[in-house]
Amino acid sequence: MLGAGPVGQSAITCARLQGAGRIIVVDGVPDRLDLARDQHAETVDFNAEEPVEAVLDLTGGIGVDRVVDAVGVDAQRPARGPAAEALAGQAREFDRERDEIAPEQRPDGDTWVPGDAPSLAARWAVRMAAKAGTVGTIGVYPPQVEHYPFGEAFMKNLTLRMGNCNHRSGHHGRNQRMTRSPAGRRATRR
Repeated sequence: MLGAGPVGQSAITCARLQGAGRIIVVDGVPDRLDLARDQHAETVDFNAEEPVEAVLDLTGGIGVDRVVDAVGVDAQRPARGPAAEALAGQAREFDRERDEIAPEQRPDGDTWVPGDAPSLAARWAVRMAAKAGTVGTIGVYPPQVEHYPFGEAFMKNLTLRMGNCNHRSGHHGRNQRMTRSPAGRRATRR
């Protein structure tokens, strides 16, 4: 699971409810990682370790069967650590992506600021997936996004699943199950 914000936390709950035996969550915000651990997920802090290497180490070098990108274009570069060092030479490329995706840097005031590495979550998702695995994208990528590691995904024979949520298909039962989960109980108490 890439991203432990509200969408990622919900995806952790859904994965657990659907029988996932092991959930590994990658994020760089300590509070989010704490919430993921509260849901019994293993966590990787991308500011402390290189996330693809960490996930490969956790899976014996194989990678994960399913990756969920719950980040989308809001991806942020690591602030420090080995991942930050590895990405230092790509800053201009990420800046170009951000400028293409959000030419008005604050389109909605201060409520939304585009990520400074828009394709990073997608790149990491493809790299940490096992051969013939699946990458599911629930993080948002607007139509003007043209950067995705398709060649790398193709060579690993990955299945890519993405798109806007079908809001009318079966959510009633899932919503009821989620409100009974630990994350759902926390969300409904607030």
